[in-house]
Amino acid sequence: MTIRRKAVIRVVLAAYAMLLAVVSLVPPSSKGLGECQQLVAPTVQKVLHVAAYAGLTILIIATMRSGHTGLGGLTLVFLAAVAYGALLELAQAAIPGRFATLRDVLLNGAGVLVGMLVVAGLRALRRRESSSSPDTKARPAPKGSL
Repeated sequence: MTIRRKAVIRVVLAAYAMLLAVVSLVPPSSKGLGECQQLVAPTVQKVLHVAAYAGLTILIIATMRSGHTGLGGLTLVFLAAVAYGALLELAQAAIPGRFATLRDVLLNGAGVLVGMLVVAGLRALRRRESSSSPDTKARPAPKGSL
């Protein structure tokens, strides 16, 4: 992955993390976003927690250097993404109409795991395709690529 592409992904990651913070911390009584959140069914909110943190995790992994995506690097990704979600949950406790719940922290953690599984699946698929293609030498995908 080129340096320029990684830089773009880092900007997208920063914007995504800020968007998660805004959506997580907007009081439900506020006009616009707060009112829209009131209309979302609780089951859908749970699914959105998982999807949001899966996306965050995929973006974090996409910005990593290829040598840092082993078990140690992925453990750090897991801890950082879950900690980010937990901090946002704690911050919600200070916002009228919002509540910090362990359930949401666990859903965020599940989303992080889903994101890691998606990346692992994409990497396995890429390796399989590159090894079965007759016109290319069989070589594994770089560790830092999706």
